[in-house]
Amino acid sequence: MSECIAALSTGLSTAGIAIIRVSGDLSTKIVDNVYIGMHNLTEVPTHTVHYGFIVDKSGKKIDEVLITVMLAPRTYTREDVVEISCHGNPLVIRKILSTLYEAGARPAEPGEFTKRAFLNGRLDLAQAESVMDLIGAQSEFSRKNALKELSGVLTGKIQRIRETLIHETAYIEAALDDPEHYELQNYGRELDPKIEVMIRELEALSRSFTQGKLLSSGVKTVILGLPNAGKSSLMNVLMNRDRAIVSDIAGTTRDTLEETVSIGEVTLRLVDTAGIRESFLQREAVGERKPEKAGKRGWFSKKQDGKGAEPVDPIEEIGQERAKAALEDADLVLILIDGSTHFSAAYTRLFELAKGKRSICILNKCDLEQNIPQVSILREYDGKVLHISTKTLEGIAELKATIEQMFVKGQIFASDDVFLTNERQKAEIDKAISSLSLVRTSIMQGMPEDMYLVDLLDAYRYTGLVIGEAVEDDLVDRIFSEFCMGK
Repeated sequence: MSECIAALSTGLSTAGIAIIRVSGDLSTKIVDNVYIGMHNLTEVPTHTVHYGFIVDKSGKKIDEVLITVMLAPRTYTREDVVEISCHGNPLVIRKILSTLYEAGARPAEPGEFTKRAFLNGRLDLAQAESVMDLIGAQSEFSRKNALKELSGVLTGKIQRIRETLIHETAYIEAALDDPEHYELQNYGRELDPKIEVMIRELEALSRSFTQGKLLSSGVKTVILGLPNAGKSSLMNVLMNRDRAIVSDIAGTTRDTLEETVSIGEVTLRLVDTAGIRESFLQREAVGERKPEKAGKRGWFSKKQDGKGAEPVDPIEEIGQERAKAALEDADLVLILIDGSTHFSAAYTRLFELAKGKRSICILNKCDLEQNIPQVSILREYDGKVLHISTKTLEGIAELKATIEQMFVKGQIFASDDVFLTNERQKAEIDKAISSLSLVRTSIMQGMPEDMYLVDLLDAYRYTGLVIGEAVEDDLVDRIFSEFCMGK
């Protein structure tokens, strides 16, 4: 008999309603002990809703509720489940939970409802992990990909490979035990193309991890430019709200500012940086050391000719250093240039800072007279060049479409495609690929067929770990401990 667990499945905040979930063999009996209504909950049909009140042990009403009774096995956990829909007041929620605990339920551990769904065979491990991906999805890509994993697309791919592996393993073992009825001559030559197909399918999944993780966690996007190019204005436009301070005074942004914004299927972790001044770019170009502090007058940077020094704002200098640091792990760089200015060597140095990164050169202020010929940009920059105005919003739609196209490219959501976003799953798939590669090596070296067995069985075991076959208890506990409470 399973213990009865209870937890809040919605947020602990003021809201119209909250849902408290109870699961276990005695769930209907425990909830019935604290419920007053028209029916005895232990006798009602499954998947029915009942109106009444939750009361404390003295019989005093706590809240007016609706009770949903769902009997095993057609429930999330494949146990009897009762859900209490109450008013979303934290005081009410805590009182109902404490009453349930007094009646015999215990607090659910993080992820325990989903853990029970896994242990009771309703979900495999890959599907269970996708539940948290679905809950935490911040983009259409994340939502759709998690829903595919939950519906079993990844599981189906893995199971088909495992069926082939166990069939070939069984055939080899049968031939070794009964050589009169099972032929192994030329078997390696027949097995090799099958192994190649399995490796190709697993490698496709493994390769999908980089893109999948990027799109699920968000594309770190750094807005890079000289002071007063309109970086903060661009950030505000992309977010559809005034998040960054905008001013005609150059150098308003002194530090990096990070926010998350969705653009179609893609989530951007948008970073607005301090404007990079030409003097900073010049020092970077010649490898000059950072400015030195010189008494009460502030920071100074030695001039390249060694004659005298120029003042440097220490706070602004730190902001520019942080802007440069933000570029190191950027997935996308938006190089923003004021198109109403004249082309200078500083823009060339901006392109050099973004070199090696996916980037877009954006000429801002296209509502003003343009003084930078596009040919000047193209001589120095090999990439996409767009014209926008953060004031009139001209070109913003094209910018968003370009960003989405760079990362989604329209092919992600084919019916049988799924992207790995889980590091644990990728690690097991990579191990399976290595084992299958060893089988191919044995075939090419003319090794006896029984030498294939160990590596075939290892590949079978590693692919099984992806979906939770023969997974160890401590790993299961660790995975579900990362889930939110009430799920």
